Amino acid sequence: MEFLLDTNFLVVPIRFHIDVFHEIRKHYPKAEFAVTDGAMRELLKLHEKKVASRLLEKNGARVVQTRGGDVDSAMLAYAAANAAVICTNDADLRSRCRSKGVRTVFVKKRKTLGASWDW
Repeated sequence: MEFLLDTNFLVVPIRFHIDVFHEIRKHYPKAEFAVTDGAMRELLKLHEKKVASRLLEKNGARVVQTRGGDVDSAMLAYAAANAAVICTNDADLRSRCRSKGVRTVFVKKRKTLGASWDW
């Protein structure tokens, strides 16, 4: 299963000390991680870019090319077309995912991860 990481989700390990990659792999040992080209551009603007980039590399995340537009719309389109799960803490994006039937993973109570389905 492919997990598409939003920019805000990539700073979770830094800000809340949650190993999101490990937590996802507890449920899906063969999880594959990806980030869109747009999210990667956003990430490079952040203060936490070095740490987040190292985490992506360490966990074998690949960068997927999208067709422009805003980052969230491109991410949603990719996830819908490829049955990927979007990992985000963005309430608006999570709502848009629900309306399109795209599953999400999010931070729950700043301690653990939750999912939009029974994982």
